[in-house]
Amino acid sequence: VTNITTEDYITVNRDLDKNTFNIENYDYRILEETIAYGYDALSIDTNDPQLVDLLRSSDNERDYSGTIYELPEGYDYVTTITDDIVADGMSDYDKTKAILAYLKDGFVYNITPPLPMSDNADRIQFFLEGSKEGFCQHFSTAAILMLRSQGIPGRYVSGYLVDYDIDYANIQFQPELADALAAGNVLVKDSDAHTWIEVYFEDVGWIPFEATGQADGSSLVQNNKPEIIEPVEAIPLGLSDQTKQVILIVFISFLGIVGVIGLYQSVRYIIRKKRYYRQGEPTRQVMIIVDIINDYLKALRFERKKYETYREYALRIDGYKISDMSYSDMILQYEGVVYGGFTVDEACRDDYADFLVDVRKSAKVHAGLLSVIKTNIKEWMTF
Repeated sequence: VTNITTEDYITVNRDLDKNTFNIENYDYRILEETIAYGYDALSIDTNDPQLVDLLRSSDNERDYSGTIYELPEGYDYVTTITDDIVADGMSDYDKTKAILAYLKDGFVYNITPPLPMSDNADRIQFFLEGSKEGFCQHFSTAAILMLRSQGIPGRYVSGYLVDYDIDYANIQFQPELADALAAGNVLVKDSDAHTWIEVYFEDVGWIPFEATGQADGSSLVQNNKPEIIEPVEAIPLGLSDQTKQVILIVFISFLGIVGVIGLYQSVRYIIRKKRYYRQGEPTRQVMIIVDIINDYLKALRFERKKYETYREYALRIDGYKISDMSYSDMILQYEGVVYGGFTVDEACRDDYADFLVDVRKSAKVHAGLLSVIKTNIKEWMTF
């Protein structure tokens, strides 16, 4: 082609066996804006009266037994179902249309159809005799098996179902995409994946048919145009002020509940500790007092060395002159309480309490503030 004008024709060749098309006189100038072209010229309307008459007159006389177009073994139920749909004397075209009408009218398109109870079950049998719900693969497979049960060669085709007529220039949510589509490109998405069937007619070739019906039973081919996406106002990211306030209130309420529960448990713990001391015998009280005395001595950094016995430790404490009372004498008595099972009276307990007072005073003067406060709190929680 040397000079292409809008009045020139574009010659399209078709491979009858492969059912493919190619433009014989393709030229890059076809893409110029002055040339109007479209893909509709390559589509086949199986309802066209002239084509229908041609297909009805081209019944296959060939026996396809032993070929890949023969119905496989184990599908007798398909033959039983199909025999009730078609009638004797019908052309291959009319049988094809009857099978497709049966599937489109009596079955529901569902991308998440119910599954048979057993993993080993025949899913097409479940589709035809059980759920009667499925997607394009179910419809196309069932149609092919039903056609082959009648000796009609059919094949399963997979590809994409794309609408070429939609004004993609109206898609404004992605400027780059809108520009590309407006320039003549076609958007093909994963969701456009589809299957259909092709039926072979003598002297005509492979003719495509849509086997899948929609939820309302209508043909996908007739209703495959997606809606025009109107420009929408951008949705702000993040949470609204009202939602933030609700979350803040819930969070504060949660902290409040946790705080109340924690305070309640703390009060119960303190009450139990104080009750344990106050309701105890003098012997038990002495053991508790000595524990507090040792904490104050640690605050003064007078803790017991690993190599010291309690008596050696007490003699060292006496050397610091913390109190006029002898801590070593108290420890001697304390060892009798711990290891010998001795008991003490209230007067003896009071001596330990007086020594505790002296140690506390010394700690307030010479020990670190935090250590003293920590021990004060423990003493308050105990007594």
